[in-house]
Amino acid sequence: MARRAPSRRRSRTPGSAELAASLPPGSIRTELLSTVAARWVERDVNGAIQWMQQLPDGKDRQTALSQLSFRWMQTDPQAAMNYLQQYPESFRSDLLNRLASQWGSSDPQAAVAWANSLPQDSSRDRVLTSIASTWALNSPQEAAQFVSSLPSGNVQNNAAMAVLSQWANYDPEGAAAWAAGFPEGKLRDNAFQQIGRQWGTYAPAEAGAWIQSLPPGTSRDQAIGSFAGSLVSTYPETAAQWVESISDPTLRNSRMEAIARAWLKNDPEAARPWIAQSALPEKKKAQLLGPPPTPAK
Repeated sequence: MARRAPSRRRSRTPGSAELAASLPPGSIRTELLSTVAARWVERDVNGAIQWMQQLPDGKDRQTALSQLSFRWMQTDPQAAMNYLQQYPESFRSDLLNRLASQWGSSDPQAAVAWANSLPQDSSRDRVLTSIASTWALNSPQEAAQFVSSLPSGNVQNNAAMAVLSQWANYDPEGAAAWAAGFPEGKLRDNAFQQIGRQWGTYAPAEAGAWIQSLPPGTSRDQAIGSFAGSLVSTYPETAAQWVESISDPTLRNSRMEAIARAWLKNDPEAARPWIAQSALPEKKKAQLLGPPPTPAK
């Protein structure tokens, strides 16, 4: 997308801007201010900024700033980012994420090219993750290929998890097949944990069959732990059986304790016998079960 250099001339205030200023507060005024800002900044950046700065401090100025920045970011992101440095980082991040989400849905390739023109900082990393997430809604396979093209590290890992989360919502089997290709490590563990949680929420039988097919290891343990967590509110006995199969002792005890606490809240009479006979350390059992009841006199 070709960049436009900011105009050095001050354009005459459009009649629509004067009309917007004359309207009473409300949705029509806000919509017209947004339209004026978007159109003005396309032909005269400096004029649009000067007009925006002359608006009363408050909602009107914020509306105009948001809209002109949003449109300016599409045509000259470097200049827009330089100008926006004077505003809070939260405002810039929100603007970038909105643009990434919108553009990533309609034209993800162009969105990626735009993102790569941004300064190399954490904001760009978040934008790439947002694009990947939106892309996955329409084409998770293409989004996965995009993730594989990113440099290894936090950016790639965050984008991978964003894609996986979207993919697992409507095709958990496809998401699981993709995650199975991840090397052993934190990303694979997090991916299996995410799939186990999401898949278990709405299709526990299928999710359980998938977990049964996994080879032993940390990623399987993570999948079991999150899967059991998704079951405990409706099938606490099944959740308890699953966490007992976790191979890592530390993780197993942690997940068993989580299941125990959730079960105690919902059905203490059923939970207490399981806790008493579980493999949890005796000290932890005592903490969960509390002091024995005092005999009636």
